Amino acid sequence: MTNGSSHHSSSGASRGRLRYFVGLSVAALCVAVGLWFVLFTALPGGTSAVQASTIKGVVDWRLEQNPKYPPVVDDATAAKIIAEMTSGVSGSGTQGLGARWTRVLVYWDQLQPSRPTAANPGWNTAYLARLKMIVTKFRAANVNVIITPADVPKWASDSSLWSSPPGHMTLGYQPFYAMKYTNPTVMAGFRNFARYLAQQLGGPKGATKFEVWNEPNISLSLYPQRRGHKYPDYGMRVYRAMLRAYYSGIKSVSRSYTVIAGATAPYGNNSTGATSPIVWAKNLKKNNMSRYFDAYSHHPYTVIGSRNVAPNQLPKDPAHMVNLANLSVLLNVFPSKPFYLTEFGYGAGGYNAGFGVQVSASLQAKYLTKAYQMAVSHRQVKALLWYMMQDLAPAPGRYGVYTGLMNAAGVPKPAWKAFIKVH
Repeated sequence: MTNGSSHHSSSGASRGRLRYFVGLSVAALCVAVGLWFVLFTALPGGTSAVQASTIKGVVDWRLEQNPKYPPVVDDATAAKIIAEMTSGVSGSGTQGLGARWTRVLVYWDQLQPSRPTAANPGWNTAYLARLKMIVTKFRAANVNVIITPADVPKWASDSSLWSSPPGHMTLGYQPFYAMKYTNPTVMAGFRNFARYLAQQLGGPKGATKFEVWNEPNISLSLYPQRRGHKYPDYGMRVYRAMLRAYYSGIKSVSRSYTVIAGATAPYGNNSTGATSPIVWAKNLKKNNMSRYFDAYSHHPYTVIGSRNVAPNQLPKDPAHMVNLANLSVLLNVFPSKPFYLTEFGYGAGGYNAGFGVQVSASLQAKYLTKAYQMAVSHRQVKALLWYMMQDLAPAPGRYGVYTGLMNAAGVPKPAWKAFIKVH
């Protein structure tokens, strides 16, 4: 799943980022949710400075908050959240989670909203300062940080796509439209963006792992996935260009930094709306793209509508879906690459169609335990990140998100203690 006012969101995975659920008007939200159903049902190694002793990680939407949706997290709140994630205590006095991994989304359209020039590179220094604050606090707490960009700025977007929006969306720029990957200036801009991330957020007190986009195999992250019969692999063409540029930018700062490709949503029917994560990975391998990444990632959620929802049960459509039960399908495509499962979870305490399977609180805890047992059994899997730490409360213009280990009021669910017990 992923993102709220912070990133995408995912019913079968990140689905479009929480940004599509936070800060939207009720009408716009209905369109986004409706679009999700259309797109997903109808349309045809580098080493880190700190080595984690456990694969367990957690993501919190408040630390990934898109700065265009205030309020943004302040220094004291960030410190409190990170203490709860690690060795501190929750607001109710419950023991901290002991997590050693997390992800931080970076919104390119917000970090570099203006077209860069020789005189002005266009960086949003206030946003950068907040990102640095968050990453520094994580590293001080011995948490390994994965940096993941999202959202194409208007100046880099392919304007030829704006007249053919998905579903019933209005004409004009949206951050999910693909960047103009055939434009050398745009791709140089993306390479420079990657270098900037590595320079500003990397290093001994920062991040050493940099993921290439978030759920690029779905249209709420990269649209369109295909352009008629001429370009049935359009999304993958764009992504391959992105991967080459991103790898070059990151490695120009440090060859030791890890570039992570993939970050795929669990489902795609190879349509304009979504590409199968299996097809995505095999396409990268077929085009010899392994040279441009050190590790691979995936979001192995159980997709909404599944009859068998336990993590050890195969997806309803294994030809197009990859959850934990058939993760080996992807592991076998890149058998020599480390894997990072950068989003995973089950909802408990409320229903949101954009965030996958909902179960009871007791089952959420049980499935969490089983999921980590399964993940650690794979030698290649280095981290499994639960999305998210705290529920996002419903509010006017947005639905709630209930995959948290605690509810929106800060009261831990049974899954909180189950997470603590994971090794």
